[in-house]
Amino acid sequence: MDNNVYGIDIAKKSFEVVSLNDRGESRVKSYSNTASGHLTFIDTLPPGSLCVMEASGSYYLSLAFSLHQHGIKLSVVNPLVIRRYSQMQLRRTKTDQQDARLIAHYGRDHRSLLKLWQPPAAVFLRLQQLLTSINLFQKQLQMLRNQLEAMNQVPIVDPLVRSEQMYLIEQLQTSIKRLEQQMLSLSKEHCSQSFQSLMSIPGIGPKTACLLIWITHDFRRFESAKQLVAYLGLCPRIFKSGSSVKGKESIVKMGQALARKYLYMGAFSAMKVNPLCQSMVESMKQKGKHHKVIRVAVAHKLLRQAFAVAKNQTLFNPDFI
Repeated sequence: MDNNVYGIDIAKKSFEVVSLNDRGESRVKSYSNTASGHLTFIDTLPPGSLCVMEASGSYYLSLAFSLHQHGIKLSVVNPLVIRRYSQMQLRRTKTDQQDARLIAHYGRDHRSLLKLWQPPAAVFLRLQQLLTSINLFQKQLQMLRNQLEAMNQVPIVDPLVRSEQMYLIEQLQTSIKRLEQQMLSLSKEHCSQSFQSLMSIPGIGPKTACLLIWITHDFRRFESAKQLVAYLGLCPRIFKSGSSVKGKESIVKMGQALARKYLYMGAFSAMKVNPLCQSMVESMKQKGKHHKVIRVAVAHKLLRQAFAVAKNQTLFNPDFI
């Protein structure tokens, strides 16, 4: 049985591996980030090996799937955790090999706390791709609209430039519509009960419902609403020490920025149509709370309502939430 921990620093074309034993002895090797490189690395691993890597964008997924398919234990760690661990170690050098060694040390020091990685279902990977593409296309669409509006203020505009920009705007609008239809179709087909439950909440629209289904893997990733709130970065951060340090309270903002954006947009609607949010808004206004604080509180409330109805597979009922 192998007790070594294998720290992996992965990049687009290659990945570095540092194997660390109980005595602190390490070995370093580099592999290509390809199917053949994955198999070459896997062939070197004895039974019982533990691999640890960061969730580095999309680059880690292919290797993670390969390791899982071959029965290799794997833990995928939030990059922020590794960064904070590096700061605690007072590390000043940053190379691929040093990063792999740092990850290996983290895995060895926290082995009993590591959670084994499980591959997400295909539908959640597809929803992620759809949502991120929609968000990207919407940004491009807004950029083109702004540019066209600015150009129309000029007395002389090249007709070809205007027609090409209008063509791109129409194409992006069509693409966004198709992607949104596909996203809704996937959510309704694979997670119909959760989608129906989320859509019953006043203030949550179809895109927010799909996003929450993706992030939570149909509400299987989190055991409590508190965990989900913390993951999305909507929990408060208190900066206070002694009698002299009294920082301004704010939300953590360490989680999914896209989810917060959708929840903030839903909060505007919820303030008008969601009875529980309406009563909370009135109470906070009476206490003189700032409108931004109120909006964050409503988004927080919406998220807890979403977790409650989806986890219990029920419809929104203001008398029971």
